[in-house]
Amino acid sequence: MPRDFRHNPLSTRTPQIRLVKLQGRNPLTGRISCRIYHFGFSRKPAYHALSYHWGTAPISNPIELNGRIFHVGANLLSFLTHALLNGINEETYLWIDQLCIDQSKNAFLERNDQVSRMDKIYSEAYQVHVWLGDGDPVVQQFMNRVSTGQYSRERVTRDVGIEGMLAELNAFHTLSYWQRAWVVQEMFLAKRLVFTYGTTTVSLGRILHALKELFTWGTSYPGVHPTMIERLKDDVSEYLQDLSGLTIASFLMRQQCKEVHDRVYAFQGLLPKKARVQVSYEITPTQLFNRVMDRIVRDGNGKSWTTDIHTFACYLDVQPSDFSITLRRLNQETRALAPKAIVARDECYRRWAPRLNPACRKEDSVAMRIGRLTQDAWDLLRHGQTKPSPPSVLTWDDLVEDIEREMGIWRPPVGMRLED
Repeated sequence: MPRDFRHNPLSTRTPQIRLVKLQGRNPLTGRISCRIYHFGFSRKPAYHALSYHWGTAPISNPIELNGRIFHVGANLLSFLTHALLNGINEETYLWIDQLCIDQSKNAFLERNDQVSRMDKIYSEAYQVHVWLGDGDPVVQQFMNRVSTGQYSRERVTRDVGIEGMLAELNAFHTLSYWQRAWVVQEMFLAKRLVFTYGTTTVSLGRILHALKELFTWGTSYPGVHPTMIERLKDDVSEYLQDLSGLTIASFLMRQQCKEVHDRVYAFQGLLPKKARVQVSYEITPTQLFNRVMDRIVRDGNGKSWTTDIHTFACYLDVQPSDFSITLRRLNQETRALAPKAIVARDECYRRWAPRLNPACRKEDSVAMRIGRLTQDAWDLLRHGQTKPSPPSVLTWDDLVEDIEREMGIWRPPVGMRLED
């Protein structure tokens, strides 16, 4: 039996990238076989990049890399299987993160380096393949309809009725792929996008035409979809000029990710290079929070951090005591807030962050944790609210104002007129 595959390290002197080629199936084992190559980043050949959802199942499906065993997730195995059957030939170089980045625990330096280049990896790919998955006949029917141009509202309602049309749209929009944090950058930066579900591949243009034709007012779906990516291009040029802009587009940080760090790292490719923080998976989320806030203070000349601090802290699972330390440190450096305003902001986070994000509850007593679990169940039953559900920066401002009013220290902003 062949030994398990181990990545050879990438060069630390010059930027490098790994790419793979599909080689069919091993006739003896039946396993999918790939070969992996190293290239200098500036001398890499044309390649296609894969955008997909890792899934939650164990990474336990064997393939062969350079003749040795390597385990991948079930969704990636499905993509490789369909790729062999549907047109990705053996001469095509592919970039697939699960194969091309050493994911072992001791390879964090390589991972830091490759993740920091993720924007270039996707923007310089000849084409980005979005693998949406397979196995749902309703989604497959929708994709087949889109691929053949049979997606006019009249045609769809005639074929399957209004309920059938809504079922297809719902099945497509609730695919787990759309809720991944990294898909925003991967789709946004691509030169060319194609979407594949099962046996059907369609272009971005066809997807957009279909969704615009079939759009139903009053319907909202979780995650970021192709039509939102198109609208995001305006937001990027207007708001995402520094890390502070992520609090304005805070819906991005609601996207799902396995690691807390990716609530920042997954979107840095949308920002100018000078506005990014260094990618470091070996640091704690609280350390990342401090790096983010220090960068915001530097880029905003000490003015914007007071409105951003609650949002980043809650998204990065910062405990109330750590929040308090950073709040006071930043204010000591900038003198932006009066002492009572510091107390109000501290109390606001201590009161609301554990309620909105269960990861911020490590300092709660046992009784308080039980009470919060009861509140979670009520919020889910009554309001359909799943957690974590950190609010927007504007909502945090309102919560701070409520506490300042309780303390009797609230003052209207300059120029604001109060009603008689």
